Amino acid sequence: MPCTARVLIFQPDSEINSEEDTAEKSLVQRLEDRGFSGIFANTAEQAFSIACDDPPDIALLIPDHHPGQSDDADPCNSFAKSLKNNLQTANVPLVMLSAENSSCDTGASSIADEVITRPFHDAFLFNRLESLVRLNTMQGELARRAATALKYGVPKAQDIASVDDIADANLLIVGRMGEDFETVEQKLAQMATLTHSLSPSTAMDYLQRRKDFDALVIVQNDNAIDFLSLCTDIRRNTRLYNLPILVICDTGSVVSPELAYSTGVTDLIYRPLDGTELKGRISALIRQQRYRMAMQEVYRNARHLATSDSLTGLYSHGFLHEHLGVLIEESQRHDKNLSVAALRLANISDINETFDYSTGDHVLRQVSGMMGRLLRGEDLPARYNGNEFVVVMPDTTLEEATIAVQRLANVVNMTELAVADIPEPVSAHLRPGIANLQPDDNVGTLIDRARNLTR
Repeated sequence: MPCTARVLIFQPDSEINSEEDTAEKSLVQRLEDRGFSGIFANTAEQAFSIACDDPPDIALLIPDHHPGQSDDADPCNSFAKSLKNNLQTANVPLVMLSAENSSCDTGASSIADEVITRPFHDAFLFNRLESLVRLNTMQGELARRAATALKYGVPKAQDIASVDDIADANLLIVGRMGEDFETVEQKLAQMATLTHSLSPSTAMDYLQRRKDFDALVIVQNDNAIDFLSLCTDIRRNTRLYNLPILVICDTGSVVSPELAYSTGVTDLIYRPLDGTELKGRISALIRQQRYRMAMQEVYRNARHLATSDSLTGLYSHGFLHEHLGVLIEESQRHDKNLSVAALRLANISDINETFDYSTGDHVLRQVSGMMGRLLRGEDLPARYNGNEFVVVMPDTTLEEATIAVQRLANVVNMTELAVADIPEPVSAHLRPGIANLQPDDNVGTLIDRARNLTR
């Protein structure tokens, strides 16, 4: 069965559990229930050997650091150093689960890409792992597209610029901070310019007028529904669609992690606030967002006349077939998910008849531009034929693809398009169909199953 990602779990002793009420369930089992494939190792040598033989998508460290133990004697620190110093495994994201109030996990934590403090909610752990998997997928997809483009004589795209320096970051904070004020201002003002709004409606005004916010921080007290509505409105906005949203709330908040993430929240952090953790979480979100934007810019610049559709600027029919063939082979070999979405502009004939064919072409270009902005960085949009588009979504389950594509279609369908010389707005109606890779699929059968669902 295809998995979301392969996770190498290294813990020197036994397995742990993140919540008392799931004590009978191992971390490996809970990861597998979420769609991850867990590989367990209990020595640094075993973990490193597994990573070298077949690099995992993520390495998860669970330290067993004893008081007085030096970093050199810590097996997690030894494994972390070996992993990051090895060319074959250096890009594997490294996540460490740190003990609450621990001050001795400094060795491995300084090497790890992300540190998660226990206790934590499973939904939070899965959200962070899935975010890292997506970045990994984007990196892999960039390399695959460059290889496919070379077949068309297109030179390699430029490398991704560093996003380590985020001193020019801008954060929008919304809500009454109260007792959180000192921690939020003291820590976040060190790394970003802060703008504060008391109400969700004013925050939305700021977001619509300004384009320089790197992330939104919601301080949630007693108006959870208003803030969730703000998150939903942001995810419906074509420009703000991918804005990172971090919510500060109480552990017993009426907002469950599942509900928060389903409405578009990127990350949750619970009171009492740890200033260092807050700063680290926001820094990670900003860097990830800037990296995504940098990769999307590389994708756009890498498009070439030889690989693009002349009308829409999306990838061409030929490039789609060539590239999807490579993805199918890799996904089947590594037992990974792969989804394909077909989107048919169902009312293109009505637009052409009511106005003219140039208006139809203009609408096709506008819809294509919206798709390019709304899709994730790793998704490949292509024009399949006259009024049909195909989106290839690597490492994506059918459920994830359905949510993403339906959200995209809803945004496009609710947008009134402006066309020169036509006084009234023009509406586009996208009809989506999504298919997930099956063991016996090829390029034709996978695309056709998705297209048939748009009829």
